Amino acid sequence: MNKQSLKKVAKIARRSLPRYYSENKKARLYYVKHWQSAKIKEKTILYEVRDGQSMTDSPLALFLYIVGQPEFKYWQHVWVVRSESVKNELLVNIPEKFHDLITYVVRDSVDYSKWLLAAKYLITNSTFNFFWHKRAGQIYVNTWHGTPLKYMGYDIPGNKTSLKNVQRNLLMTDFLISPNKHTTHIFFDRYKLNGLYQGQILESGYPRNDVLQKRDATIKDQLIEAGLVLLNKPIVLYTPTWKGTSINNPAGSLEQIYSEVMYLQSKHPDLQILLKVHPYAYQQAKSYEKLRKLLIPDQFDPGRVLSITDILITDYSSIFFDFEITERPIIFYTWDKEQYQNYRGMYFEDDELPGPVLDSIKDVSDYLSRVKNIKQTSQYSGRKLMTSHDDGQVTKRIVNRIFKKINDDKISDITTVEKKKKILIFSGGMVNNGISSSLINLTKNIDYGKCDVSILAYDSNQTEKVNNINRLDNHVRLIYRMGTPAFTLFEQVCDLIITKFGINFWTSIFYPKRAYQREAHRLLSGYQFDTAIDFSGYSFNGAKIIAEANAKNKIIFQHNDLWSDAHKVVNGIKPNFDSLMALFSLYFKFNKIISVSESLSEINAKKLNKYIKDEQVNYLENTLNLECKSDIKRADDQNIIITDIDRIARVNNKALEAYQSIKDITNNHSVVYQTHGTEFRAVSRVQYLNSTFFRITEDGLPSMWLNADNVEIDTQEYILSEEDREQVGWLKKNNQYIWTAPFGVNEDVQIIGRGWLMEYTFVNVTKKVNTTDGLYLRIKLPKMKQQGYIKASSLQLLAQSNMTVIQKIWNRLFNKQIEFSFVPINQAIIVTENATTYVQPQGLMKRFDKINKKVRMLPMQMANAKATTKLGDFYRIGEIDNMVWVADKDVKLFNAKISFSGYNTTISEISNSENGKLDMSETSYFTTENFGEEIEKRQLIARFKNSSGTWQFLCNQDHTLRIVPQEQENQVTRKAMNMLEDSSLTEKQILKKHSIAYSNIDLVEVSKPKKYGSFISHRQHNVLETIDEIEDWVKFNNIVQSQAFIFSTMGRFSPEKNQIMLIKAFLKIMTEVSTSSYLVFLGEGKMKKDVEQLVEIYGIRDHVLFLGQVENPQNIIKRTDAFVLPSAFEGQPMVLLEVMSMKVPIIASNIKANFGVLGDQKYGMLINDFSVDGLAESMMNSMLYQYIFDEFDPESYNEQVMKRFDSLIGE
Repeated sequence: MNKQSLKKVAKIARRSLPRYYSENKKARLYYVKHWQSAKIKEKTILYEVRDGQSMTDSPLALFLYIVGQPEFKYWQHVWVVRSESVKNELLVNIPEKFHDLITYVVRDSVDYSKWLLAAKYLITNSTFNFFWHKRAGQIYVNTWHGTPLKYMGYDIPGNKTSLKNVQRNLLMTDFLISPNKHTTHIFFDRYKLNGLYQGQILESGYPRNDVLQKRDATIKDQLIEAGLVLLNKPIVLYTPTWKGTSINNPAGSLEQIYSEVMYLQSKHPDLQILLKVHPYAYQQAKSYEKLRKLLIPDQFDPGRVLSITDILITDYSSIFFDFEITERPIIFYTWDKEQYQNYRGMYFEDDELPGPVLDSIKDVSDYLSRVKNIKQTSQYSGRKLMTSHDDGQVTKRIVNRIFKKINDDKISDITTVEKKKKILIFSGGMVNNGISSSLINLTKNIDYGKCDVSILAYDSNQTEKVNNINRLDNHVRLIYRMGTPAFTLFEQVCDLIITKFGINFWTSIFYPKRAYQREAHRLLSGYQFDTAIDFSGYSFNGAKIIAEANAKNKIIFQHNDLWSDAHKVVNGIKPNFDSLMALFSLYFKFNKIISVSESLSEINAKKLNKYIKDEQVNYLENTLNLECKSDIKRADDQNIIITDIDRIARVNNKALEAYQSIKDITNNHSVVYQTHGTEFRAVSRVQYLNSTFFRITEDGLPSMWLNADNVEIDTQEYILSEEDREQVGWLKKNNQYIWTAPFGVNEDVQIIGRGWLMEYTFVNVTKKVNTTDGLYLRIKLPKMKQQGYIKASSLQLLAQSNMTVIQKIWNRLFNKQIEFSFVPINQAIIVTENATTYVQPQGLMKRFDKINKKVRMLPMQMANAKATTKLGDFYRIGEIDNMVWVADKDVKLFNAKISFSGYNTTISEISNSENGKLDMSETSYFTTENFGEEIEKRQLIARFKNSSGTWQFLCNQDHTLRIVPQEQENQVTRKAMNMLEDSSLTEKQILKKHSIAYSNIDLVEVSKPKKYGSFISHRQHNVLETIDEIEDWVKFNNIVQSQAFIFSTMGRFSPEKNQIMLIKAFLKIMTEVSTSSYLVFLGEGKMKKDVEQLVEIYGIRDHVLFLGQVENPQNIIKRTDAFVLPSAFEGQPMVLLEVMSMKVPIIASNIKANFGVLGDQKYGMLINDFSVDGLAESMMNSMLYQYIFDEFDPESYNEQVMKRFDSLIGE
């Protein structure tokens, strides 16, 4: 076996080994392997609550009722728990006589997968794992976990990926329990079940609420046994909800909660204030010493706790809906309502809620004082919003309906009411390109009265992709490709083979049809569609799911000349070849292969005739989005930006200008605020216009909004808790640094390694540290004496305390090379003039050994780390995000002696003092701050400061020192080191880099356009009011008001878009015709930087504007005189359709795709000669003459396209 083969084996081993140690991966692989074959046990019920965190809620109510019925005597009951060690404490809600009836299974274990496969009935109040999907013959019951008060599903602003597994689970349910009509509406419309869902929603009330008909007689004793001190006083329960913003930084929020509880308790000694936090925050609250005697243990069923509660205080927790049943007082304490509504939103107004809505803890206390008799119904009684079904018999009715098939008039069985054609569309990457725009436009034109549309999209948090997905029509249902594909290990190998080589005579036996079908079933919840469409049409990875989806009609799109794309050479390689060739081999699985224009259909049919049959070929033009689009957003219309933070703060003055609300900030309505506290925290930040404001807590209690000028934020991280550990960990794929201490906990924290150099390595974990920046683990580094800290997310902790011999051998054989030593230092050095600088110490990874990092560097530097590798010693210079390494051979150590004002020291002594400051007396000190800065051709190496002034020690070129008072010579002319961009390319290099094979371009001969007069400008001359004062935007507004001739163009910066020809043609216009012309580029892309450089080389940068990616480009284009599309290759250029709709004159290259849209000089001008001269000539003519073109009717065009769409999907 050669060296290359060994490397491949090692790579596969590194990827495979985690499966051996990961219980979750073992569980998933077992589940996938046995999904088709495992036998279902008819009388078995699996219960899961919150991923095994508890045994509570409606699943508990169903279990307790079922085990008490004689007809279920021989049934098996399997409860999921998070670990074997906690099962006894979770039994607190279950009578002892039922304990022996329970089989326990640990979540994410292999046994867990076995029971997920075997159980006939599966009951949860949340969701099952990503790898789970319901098998034929199983019955899935989801009880959900509350009536929605906060926005849910598609109503949550921003990224919709949070609904991915929720919606997938809900679609698979046979029975979905709803407590009321409002919740049913949320399920159907806000999770978009309607139109696809085939199960039944049982609108019946909640089984969990049956216990609220009377006070629980046993729970108080159990709470006392758990450690709470219960007094013989009425109980006030405070239940702040989980807002999902501070899970890694609970210290401040928990301190605030404690302060609020203590305030209320001090004002109301006749009541007992207890606390129940959201399960997500429970572990942090439990570890917070001050809260322990107030905190209701999470294992207790909330319904039992509510049954003994006399007054409920909550903010946004839907638990109050359940508590309504008791008709006892409810208080809503919403101190952060403005912030919360900004990023979440509410379904109910304040006056609809069954209690007062208060925004200060003082008002809460005052209201408590007014509630004289807590047994008496409050003034809000009778306002039962959502509990009309809850009569104490809900559990019985649900069990009878599901298990005994007995209907009841008090249960409303609700099924999908919309019967439409079901369409599935795979979107592709949803990056900023024509395919994404085309899909967005298509969704705006589909008739949703006839069609139910699901979009299969990649799971991504990238802003660009999220924004494009959010631009899809609101009617579409989003289904995300998330989780690990449902492939066995063998199927994974088969998938790799097919993806690499396609389907041919020797690979066809490896085609994993069953795997692709299983994965489609997992993602699509097992549903059948009338038509499944791969709209992207550019990737085998997407096409394989559509090809094997359960659909009657399967379609794949072609947006470009794909044969040419497959063979396109970039930097000496064909980046699209393997993927597209594999895709072509899958075409036989599709009923129709649709190009986006008739001309493109002919091109693809001809070039891909080996893969396409005549009966498959068809075309569908792109549609236009004719919705009214607003102008560029004006500065005063922009939304305020609200961010949750949790930081110690220092308030500058006692009497301050303050704001009581965000509304007051926007209205500039301030009050004078007198501070009285001693401890302050900033808990929220608002950015409005050009100002920043912080919401402050004072001694733990929420207070005012203050301008940032009056608040100093402590950016230091703090250790919340730490514990010693002896455990082995597996370092996963990561991009984390390794530090001398958890990041930010002190000023001396240094990088001592890089986690990505140690991927797939076993390490010893010696400490666990929870900080305000998150959880860190201290690890022993192989081959290094030091220990370092790394983010816990980078490690998979194993169940052993010591490394095995096999693991040690593995580390020696397979782990990547790391430094022999890595030492933080503060060492002055002199770097030789022509020293090579690197991104990493050499000898660690070959790809880094080849990369130099260009810097502008002065010779005198302060090195902050020294690393030793197999290639020698290396010194690090610069900060974390701006650093380079130099080899020992290019470095000379510098440690000058300094004598001044009777003091003697050295540079090394000063630099290694705390913060680089060496105190000589109470008023005198030396410092190396700003070491290396150039001051009038000398470098600063130290300063001396005392009560008389400051003196600077400057290093001459011969390394002797000159001492000068700072006020005489303090002008910094140059930093010690500056990063440089990659060296600029020459014109010749740019042209070669982005050259196009013109012989492959499909050109058409066209006639000459007809003139009818001299040019008259019809463009808009009013300016755009923009948010950012970016130079090119300001310039655009200036030229819009002038009489200059403005060309515009739009598209991704890529060779096939041919922007370089356009630049050359514009240069010709500037030199031969008019210097009062401008060219405006819209779009982004990898080639943009080179195009900008070419413009600089040609000296026309002042006349070429780059406005980037714009959401509403038509507002730019309408303010230009002519639009130019010089493309060498296109599918159907949608931008031409859009510009035709704007009635802006068009100049386009005479490629076949452009001809298919514009016709022969019908709707715009096609150039006669595909060259710089030909394009320049047409652009010049457009400046001189008007031409006769037909008027384009976008409404009629869209109508015709959508008729074709309807016929293609089978109407």
